[in-house]
Amino acid sequence: MATIKLVKSIYTGADVTALGELAAGDTVDLPAGSQLNSQNILTTADVGSTVQAYDATLLNDADIGVSVQAFDATLLNSADIGVSVQAYDASILKSSDIGTTVQAYDATLLNDADIGVNVQAYDATILKSADIGVSVQAYDANALSSSDIGVTVQGYDATLLNSSDIGVSVQAFDATLLNDADIGVTVQGYDATILKSSDIGVSVQAYDATLLNDADIGVNVQAYDANITTATNTQTLTNKTLTGLKETKVAMGADDIDLSTGNYFTKTIAGATTLTVSNTAASGSVSAFVLELTNGGSAAVTFFSGVTWAAATAPTLTASGVDVLGFFTTDGGTTWRGFVLGLGMA
Repeated sequence: MATIKLVKSIYTGADVTALGELAAGDTVDLPAGSQLNSQNILTTADVGSTVQAYDATLLNDADIGVSVQAFDATLLNSADIGVSVQAYDASILKSSDIGTTVQAYDATLLNDADIGVNVQAYDATILKSADIGVSVQAYDANALSSSDIGVTVQGYDATLLNSSDIGVSVQAFDATLLNDADIGVTVQGYDATILKSSDIGVSVQAYDATLLNDADIGVNVQAYDANITTATNTQTLTNKTLTGLKETKVAMGADDIDLSTGNYFTKTIAGATTLTVSNTAASGSVSAFVLELTNGGSAAVTFFSGVTWAAATAPTLTASGVDVLGFFTTDGGTTWRGFVLGLGMA
């Protein structure tokens, strides 16, 4: 049985309630002059209804600040759940999850404000690790990077060819096409002196099916023989028959008779004229030519030196008409034999 010592002189039911639980058989020690209001006296029937049954584990004032928090109107209670605080959720992270389930706070980590500034906004088309080996090449230390541009690889140039140019601007790959290794083996190395199409008609003759080629040698033309002399050299014909021999007619613009140009010369006399002869054969060979003069008697005509005439008399030329004279020499032009082939010819 417990004894409760009361220190007030008058107690009400409210005081008794504040004092705690009274059990059946408990005595109350009242100080002298104290009294209880009989209307407020609790009985055992009040235990569990008006007053809490005694429980040694219940807290009292001495526990405030030790075992329990002193009353603070700012502290949250159940009425604040879902209003001021989040209802309990076992899936919500707490401090024990830091470094295990979540990353510890790091001021250098990116947040929403960095999107579009320090990091790329989410883009479903951007490649990720699952694309390695599928959409993109796996990392390879031998693969080129931007620092190789202009060093190991060509910088981007819109004029460079790509696959769409194959068969349009460039030839598709063909293993039979020649490359550098064929130079000097299968094909001729570059030589600036080699002719090209722009040289046709300038440096070389354009193709002409009538021109002679190797197949004509021995058929249409004589094969080369170092012992045969060319037409520009002195020719010696022995026991040869000349058929249809033709002479070249030369109209003289000046007064020199150039035997390298022909053997029949014509000239119209329009004033005093002194004739000369050039390119005469050497002594021992014969040089001969025919000279046709028109209006030879209209002015003084002086013949080249060494000319001798029949009866040592030069012919009288026709003033208005054509005279034909012949000349030959056997001593290189020292002496010329002159003949009148016709005077005053129509």
